[in-house]
Amino acid sequence: MGAGASCYLNLFCALHPNGLPPSFRLLEMGNTQTYGTVDEFAALFAYLCVPQSKSQAMAADYGSRLMPTGVGVYNLEMFPAAGVAYDCVDYSDPTTIKSDLNTEHLPARLRGRFDLVTNFGTSEHVANQMNFFHYVHDASKISGLMVHFVPCIGYLGHCLYKYDPKFFVRLAAANDYEILQGGFGPEEIGVTLDAECDLWLGYNALRGRRFDSHLVEFILRKRLSRSYRPPIDYGLDPTMRMPQTASIRSFPPQLALPPFVPITMRQRLQSQIQSTVAWPPVARLMRWVPAPLRRVAKEIIFNAL
Repeated sequence: MGAGASCYLNLFCALHPNGLPPSFRLLEMGNTQTYGTVDEFAALFAYLCVPQSKSQAMAADYGSRLMPTGVGVYNLEMFPAAGVAYDCVDYSDPTTIKSDLNTEHLPARLRGRFDLVTNFGTSEHVANQMNFFHYVHDASKISGLMVHFVPCIGYLGHCLYKYDPKFFVRLAAANDYEILQGGFGPEEIGVTLDAECDLWLGYNALRGRRFDSHLVEFILRKRLSRSYRPPIDYGLDPTMRMPQTASIRSFPPQLALPPFVPITMRQRLQSQIQSTVAWPPVARLMRWVPAPLRRVAKEIIFNAL
């Protein structure tokens, strides 16, 4: 699990164009790695104001790890060395927060403390999805970003879960997150079914077919301080249209995010009413109310707010 150095540079620059403030805190779900070229690492360290002699040595070291080994640098090593206040959650060492994401909650002292929370390929390995996304929600501060790069298509035999983009659209709707970016990662060459699967039903129809892979990638912003709500798949879909933004992978960085606008009390009440009315038990009761009366009631309530 990991991301490119250009992804972090884009996120940091979009959040704080003039450099990270001393209060900035980064939390990563899983002991994550970073990949990139020497130039990409050098640009990241220049942004982080790492002294030039140290920056050059680190960039040369980390940039050389990608090839031929195919292994990036662990962020638990890189970010503290670059002066970033960094934590990661993992079940096994090394980590700064040792936690079983199936059963354990975020420690109370860390709730609402992080400016950026990343999920670069961890949630798909956790059986308890409710607990995982609850953990991310609790960790993020108001106006904080939550970044998810997770499998959507392919990744045969890689993980427990894959995600339809609708999951994140629904997640945002349930918690009033602002969707800043949504889309797919580049195609990754997949694998074919192993011969050990020859007794599976349908194996002959799929034998020799390559399962190429794509990530689904979302950047969400937390707007409210309230308890986490799991997404519910009901009724009409929220809009699937995404904001037009530069790729988080672009180098030099081009990603630009709209400024944070706190949600108003009126918007919060409207959202609460819409969520309550759309909740399946309430929606079933509302079917008995004539449609004209429902429309009039809705107009009266929203005009009164």
